[in-house]
Amino acid sequence: MAAFIEAFIASNRRPRYRALGGVPLEKLCHDLEHDLDRRFVVEVPPHARGMVGPLLGAMTKKRDCMCLTRWPECQGEAVPINQAIQAPDDALCLIEAGRIAYYLSEWSGGDGPAYLLLRDEAMRRDAAAAVAATRSVPRKRRR
Repeated sequence: MAAFIEAFIASNRRPRYRALGGVPLEKLCHDLEHDLDRRFVVEVPPHARGMVGPLLGAMTKKRDCMCLTRWPECQGEAVPINQAIQAPDDALCLIEAGRIAYYLSEWSGGDGPAYLLLRDEAMRRDAAAAVAATRSVPRKRRR
């Protein structure tokens, strides 16, 4: 959890998380996204969530993650990534310590975005391009 705080929480918010000893479930459920360091965030809109599993599969060889959530079927130390990212909301998946994480807020279950948290610039660029590609709709050819 310390690696997550140092890697992805905004510097002005880190002392509070350090004092709390991690990310409390109430923060996870309500407003962790407000404390994220936006430089390392790729927002994933609801229509693009299906690409998260394959995208993470291309980014890491790991198949399990630590998942903090209120959903028992997705909670644990070694949860398969594809299972953890299926949590309806309120989930923080720590995939590679301080490098790759995935976060769903309580708003993610509805119309709100999920968040890929990536320290590596090339990964962020690739993820942002993949998300952007889901927005483009092919145009019909005029005859």
